[in-house]
Amino acid sequence: MEYIGNYKDREVHFDAAFVPAGLINTLESFDSKNLIVVVDNPDSTNPRDKVKVGEVIGKYAKVIICSGYNETTKKFDVKAANDVIKGAQKSSAKKLATEDMFIAGELAIKHSAPGDIVVHVGPGAITNYDDLKFKMMSGIKEGCKKYD
Repeated sequence: MEYIGNYKDREVHFDAAFVPAGLINTLESFDSKNLIVVVDNPDSTNPRDKVKVGEVIGKYAKVIICSGYNETTKKFDVKAANDVIKGAQKSSAKKLATEDMFIAGELAIKHSAPGDIVVHVGPGAITNYDDLKFKMMSGIKEGCKKYD
C-alpha cells in the first residue's frame, strides 16, 4: 500500500488489492469507519467475481466508487462497475458507478468529509500503475478545487 498524501484533510492511499482476501487485508488495516473506497474495474484480462468484491468492500466502506473502465484492456464495461455495486447492496455505504478513474477521484472528494480516508483498490494499480494513479490523482485534485 502506498500513502499518497493529504488532500483537503483526507488521507489518500493507493493499493492493488482486488481479490477478496487481499481486499479484507487492505481494508482491515484502517482503523476507521470513514473509508471512501475507489475501485478500478476488478477484471484485468481475467474476469473476477465482481459481486463478491462488492460484498467485501461493502463491509468496510462509507462510500464505494467503482469505475467501469478496465485499465488493462482499455475497454469500458459498465456491467463490471454495476456488479460491484450489486454485491454491496446490503451495505449502507453510498454506492456510485462511474466511467473512469478521473471522475472516481473527483467524486471521492465530493462524497467525503474532512477526516475521511480515501483508498484505491483494484488490479489497475499493477497493470497500469502510472496512468491509473495519474488519472485518479488528477480527479482528486480537481475535486479539491470544486468541492469544499
